[in-house]
Amino acid sequence: FAQVRSIQIDTVDGSSANLWYRLVLSEGRNREVRRMIEAVGGQVSRLMRVRYGPVTIPGGVPSGRGKELELDALEQLYRAVDLSVPQRAIERANRGRR
Repeated sequence: FAQVRSIQIDTVDGSSANLWYRLVLSEGRNREVRRMIEAVGGQVSRLMRVRYGPVTIPGGVPSGRGKELELDALEQLYRAVDLSVPQRAIERANRGRR
């Protein structure tokens, strides 16, 4: 496995036949969560990404689909990587508000 910089694991629900965990990775790689769980004898049947950096992913967006970010979420994402939002992105986000 690649070295994980930090990980936080909390049990969310253990009352049903399935166990639900909340994992917070500071940096993740392809299939890393599945590999970590399987390495300790667990089985992963479903993964849900709920946040990407500072941006919370809205519920109700089908798998494989996307949703345009609101301007504030776009600004948060650019700030997280020390960049400024391009003017064309601001204009596009503002068009969506009309």
